[in-house]
Amino acid sequence: MRRIEDGSATAPLEVYIEEQDQPTLWEPEPTEINDAVKLAHEVFEALGADAPLPERFPRALLQEYAKWGQSLADDEAVELHVPGKKPARLTLVQKQRLEKFVETPHEDRVEISGEVFEADVKKGRFQLWSGEDTAVSVAFTSEQEDQVTTALKEHKTARMYVKGLGEYSPQGKLLRVLQVDKLRLTTSERHYDKSARPIEDLLEELAREIPQEEWDKLPSDLNDNLDHYLYGVPKQ
Repeated sequence: MRRIEDGSATAPLEVYIEEQDQPTLWEPEPTEINDAVKLAHEVFEALGADAPLPERFPRALLQEYAKWGQSLADDEAVELHVPGKKPARLTLVQKQRLEKFVETPHEDRVEISGEVFEADVKKGRFQLWSGEDTAVSVAFTSEQEDQVTTALKEHKTARMYVKGLGEYSPQGKLLRVLQVDKLRLTTSERHYDKSARPIEDLLEELAREIPQEEWDKLPSDLNDNLDHYLYGVPKQ
């Protein structure tokens, strides 16, 4: 955007496309930009019609979209033009409605995998741990119960892949999986090479590659005061 044209506030958006080595008969369309503009137009239309946001709209962009029209007055609007369609407008009222989406959790598609450590068959929910401190509650049906209980029994070696519908926080964090469309068990068993050299042998070999004069530079009390030399804590 390099200029403002006549009118309330018309800002042409210019797209620069790198020249290709192979000449073409016509300039390629900037499909990513065009698609983004069309999506914004659909969002504005939905807000104007008090309808749900488009399904293809990434809910993670809600906070960015809510920044539109931050200085709008009651009688002002942001107008978006797309060829072949009526202009879509974002008024102050519609912006306030958009901000409500930002403040509340939303649903979106989810794909996640992890280990199953807890399961409640009666309530039809299990805890999927995708990291050491990240657990998500997942709903499952009676038809999926066998897979869940198997994953629970074999949690040391089994990982559960989940695809379905999730609930996300306004910041985009997955809160829970509401509906499971696909479950798949995979193994995470580690195979160790018994012929591999012991780690202490490798460390000893690396130590021999360091010249003796470098070892002589180390403090004599390094073992007793390692934290002092690493982090600056007082010596013992």
